[in-house]
Amino acid sequence: ENSTKVLYNLIDRDAILKLSDKTIEKRKMTICMTGRLNQQKRYDRALEVMKMLKNDGVDVELWVLGTGELEAELKESANSLGVAEMCRFWGFVRPPYSHMKSADIYLSTSEAEGYPLVLCEALCLGLPVVATDITGAHEILEESKYGMLVKEDVDDIYRGVKRMIENQNLREAYRAKALERAEAFSVS
Repeated sequence: ENSTKVLYNLIDRDAILKLSDKTIEKRKMTICMTGRLNQQKRYDRALEVMKMLKNDGVDVELWVLGTGELEAELKESANSLGVAEMCRFWGFVRPPYSHMKSADIYLSTSEAEGYPLVLCEALCLGLPVVATDITGAHEILEESKYGMLVKEDVDDIYRGVKRMIENQNLREAYRAKALERAEAFSVS
């Protein structure tokens, strides 16, 4: 019965940290997202959250690292929602680790993922994570133990992100838990 053990993908944390050695200048509290700009990643949800944060007077910036078929549409949506000045589309950044490490929060709004390695990389960098509660994220973050899981609903994503922004103690606790969880992906 107890003869099974999960061995996670190995992630070279030392290499990630070495590749994250540049400081990327930021203007304010920053939320980072990384990946292909496609329907599955649901960046549209993040833009809606940015509009809600703006309406509440929360001064924050969203960094989007990646390219894809929805790039022009997402930029237009940011303009339509009145949040273009809060959103920075960096394009394809390789490696993305310096940008990620310079951010305050990592956000994933995906509607489906097999096993999102980018969440593992964010944890290796000690980032507090807010992610939609989908299969891979649920397993990695273990029911919000290592990062905050939220429903696939813009209002719930907003509440999670806002809570993470406003509560420094929560961010620091998740930062420590992220580094703890990153040990599960260690080569040793």
